[in-house]
Amino acid sequence: MMHHSLRRLEISKPRNLHSRVPVVSDEEEDEDLVDPSYSLNDSLTSLRINDHDTLSDEDNNEPERSQESWSSGRQSTPRDNSERNIIKSLPKIHYGGHFLYEGKKVLLNNTCNLDSIQQLLYYLYKTHDATQQFIRNHYASLTQNSANLIAIFKNFDSENWAVVRTITLLKMLKMPVADPGLPLNIYGSEERFLHSICNLVPIQQITDCPNRRCDIPKIVTLFPMKDLVISDPSSISDILSVNNKSIKCPLCDSKYTEQRYSWTQYGSPPFFCFPIAHGDNSVSGEVDLPLNYDVLGTQFTLFGYTVHDHDHYTGVVLWQKKRYVYDGNPGGPSPIIRNHTPFPSSHRVSCVLLKKTE
Repeated sequence: MMHHSLRRLEISKPRNLHSRVPVVSDEEEDEDLVDPSYSLNDSLTSLRINDHDTLSDEDNNEPERSQESWSSGRQSTPRDNSERNIIKSLPKIHYGGHFLYEGKKVLLNNTCNLDSIQQLLYYLYKTHDATQQFIRNHYASLTQNSANLIAIFKNFDSENWAVVRTITLLKMLKMPVADPGLPLNIYGSEERFLHSICNLVPIQQITDCPNRRCDIPKIVTLFPMKDLVISDPSSISDILSVNNKSIKCPLCDSKYTEQRYSWTQYGSPPFFCFPIAHGDNSVSGEVDLPLNYDVLGTQFTLFGYTVHDHDHYTGVVLWQKKRYVYDGNPGGPSPIIRNHTPFPSSHRVSCVLLKKTE
């Protein structure tokens, strides 16, 4: 039997259900909000970097490469004769590199898991007008995650990778740095990054318990990028159902409790993203990914997914009925985007990115 559940739901401490989602306090905004025009020069002041400690062209264009336990033979990017293939022409984030911490460069190891999901979101942002407008509207409402994302994508455009790293690791992930003189291993950051932007896509869990003495909240706001644990992507329509399902109450064990899910009062978003649970019972090979999804009555299409094999991650994007693979560490000095060939069964899907069907 496939395992799936919604996690991190604390019945004793329900979230604020009547506030606008997402909610960011004024104190949080003052500390963490990054203007979308944030650039390399801005980092010299807002991140406490000394004026004399600027970055050279070599720092930005050829970041230091850290050793990763996975390696492969060098591959070249296939020539593409189509001028309309924006996927192959957009900038690609480099593996490794560094970020700036209190005026010092901190070298990075094992960035491929973070690189792959950021690259896919960047592709979606640049090619899907509804997603770009959605994120910008969130910024207009002064939500810190949207402002940080816009700043990251702006620096993707100009290939300021050190700034991308600095915004991501310090502003969004709040990555602790014990010793700036030692390389920082950020393996496993894909999950932390998704958590940092999870309130872009909220849903509601609605529970009707027949026990009048039960204190289970009727409506709880959940965030699929953080709270959804799914083993089989094809079952998401059944898991997130708008129809009532009879369950045992998670709080009082009362039978005949009904539960269903819905979008919040702001409606369905233009994209949907969820992680895949790993384990012996997981159905998470790329061959198991449907192309079309029904999520809470809204139709979505597969846009991309991250894939991992042992210690290396890559990203697959669907564009104009073809699949392309982003690989930030192909064994050569630069990241590549290549034509997709099926991965071996040992490669597992880690995260799925959908866009609303147009």
